[in-house]
Amino acid sequence: MYPEITNEPRLNQHNWAAEVQFADWALQIPIEAFAFTNEFWIDIGGTLYIWEKETKKERVQNARELKAENEAKLQQISEKRKWAIQPGTEEHLFLEEKNKQIMKYNIQRKAREPQKKCQNPNWEFGEEMVE
Repeated sequence: MYPEITNEPRLNQHNWAAEVQFADWALQIPIEAFAFTNEFWIDIGGTLYIWEKETKKERVQNARELKAENEAKLQQISEKRKWAIQPGTEEHLFLEEKNKQIMKYNIQRKAREPQKKCQNPNWEFGEEMVE
């Protein structure tokens, strides 16, 4: 009795042609490669991961692996911090350049803009650990 109320605009000739072109393309792609609805499409491509609850044995093994990864990361961070205070190293040059840019910003900043602090190795060469 009443016309259907919709927020979607009607397809014009250009949009209709684009929809048909997309449909032709989608029909050539294996169905496992993407998901499509009338709202959007998602290109999946690659490995699909399905979550399953881990067993006790897997939990223990994962905890060991995570601990080993975190220890390796801490070692890398420690090395980068050590090199950052050694003149002539890549890390030191990087930090020095960054601090020059910060000092330049602080000199040229407007009165209402906040002043930035120079970086130190502990701030710059750090990474959050997953626990």
